[in-house]
Amino acid sequence: MKTNCKRILLFLVFYTIIQFHCFASNPLNFNYCLLEFIQIEGETNINQFNLTYYNHDSGITNRINKIELNEVNEIIEFKIPVNNFKGKNYLMESDFQDLLSASSYPLIIVGINSKLFNQISSGTENNKIEFLLTIAGKTRNIVGHYNTSINKNQIRLKGITKIGLKDFSIEPPQKMFGMLQVKDSIIIKFDILITNEN
Repeated sequence: MKTNCKRILLFLVFYTIIQFHCFASNPLNFNYCLLEFIQIEGETNINQFNLTYYNHDSGITNRINKIELNEVNEIIEFKIPVNNFKGKNYLMESDFQDLLSASSYPLIIVGINSKLFNQISSGTENNKIEFLLTIAGKTRNIVGHYNTSINKNQIRLKGITKIGLKDFSIEPPQKMFGMLQVKDSIIIKFDILITNEN
């Protein structure tokens, strides 16, 4: 029984090493990246809140923020309408739009160097992600972390980072004569799909 378990364990280890080697030495040909999901999480002195953006269009080919990759070292920009974030209720969404001055700056812009996607598709091990984030007309360099999962002809990148509202010249709002105070620190989670589908 112990011998069989050892054989199975050795087989699994060997198989995993072979799979990783094949992926690293023969990377799949990924041609597109798609910003699929963003969640913004924050808290007040009373409770927590979150707002979510989903790229809902059916089928990958017609979705917005689906960008063709190439080998040029360039910044790929994802543009997310502020009004497309959904919260617990209409008032939360309206407050969020006011906070980010959506009437003057209707888009949140995420800029990622295309080199990152080339590294991921070639199997390079690195879980740090650097990108440009533009909110309310202010652009900052942001550092976050990510992990990846592979499924058939797709790689899913799940990332997370933390920002401060004041870094973007946004004053955390107060309500009810200061009794409700939004905290400065905001967590952003996001999913990017890297695919070879046309």
